[in-house]
Amino acid sequence: MWPGVSKRPVSYVAFLRAVNVGGQGIVTKDALRDAFTRAGGTSVRTFIQSGNVLFDAAPATVEAIVAAAKRRLRPVLGAEPVVIVRRASDIARLLRQGPFAGVSAPAAIKRYIVFLLKRPVRRPRMPFVSAAERLEAVHVRGRDCWLLSGRKPSGMYGFPGLFVEKALGVPATARNWSTVTRLAAVLAAPPETNAARPRARAPKGAGAAKEPRARA
Repeated sequence: MWPGVSKRPVSYVAFLRAVNVGGQGIVTKDALRDAFTRAGGTSVRTFIQSGNVLFDAAPATVEAIVAAAKRRLRPVLGAEPVVIVRRASDIARLLRQGPFAGVSAPAAIKRYIVFLLKRPVRRPRMPFVSAAERLEAVHVRGRDCWLLSGRKPSGMYGFPGLFVEKALGVPATARNWSTVTRLAAVLAAPPETNAARPRARAPKGAGAAKEPRARA
C-alpha cells in the first residue's frame, strides 16, 4: 500500500466508515483498541467517538493489521467495517497544502476532508455540487477530497461522505476540518502525551473552529 520496506514503526490513523452515527454501527473505544492491538498494532489509542484509531506499525505490516482488525470487529458490528488508513505525515500535509490550509471559513460554512478508500473511479468536473444538500466538493487530489457544507433550510447539514462516494464511485468517510487539525496535533505528540491529552489544541492558523461531526 505504501512504498518502502522499512521495519521501523510509522504512525497511522485508521478511519472507520459509518460507526457511532445516529445509533448505528455502535462500537466502543475499548473494542476498537482491542481489535487493533490484537491485530499487531502498537501504541494503539482512539480519538473522539467517530471511529478514529491511531496506531504504530512497520509499513509492510499495515495491510495485514487492518485486515485482522476488521475481522475482529465483524462480530461487534455485524459486518467488517470499511477502514481507510492514512499515515500521520499525510494528515500533517493536509494542514500545509490544499484549499483549506491557513484559511478561515465563514461561520455558516463547514469544511470537511473526505478520505477515499482508493483513487476515484469517476472524475466529475470541479466543483461538483448537491444543491439539495448544500454540498460543494472543491478539490480532489489522490485519495482525498475537500468539501464545503452549508446549512440547509431545515437547519441541518448534508452528508458529505455519501455524496462524495456516489460522485467518485469509491467508498469514503468524512471528517470535519476541526477534527483533522486536532488529530494532526495528537499525532505529532509523543504517544504517552496522546493518551493524556485526547483533545490536543490544533496548530495556530489551522482554522480549527468547532464543526459538526461527519456523518459517514
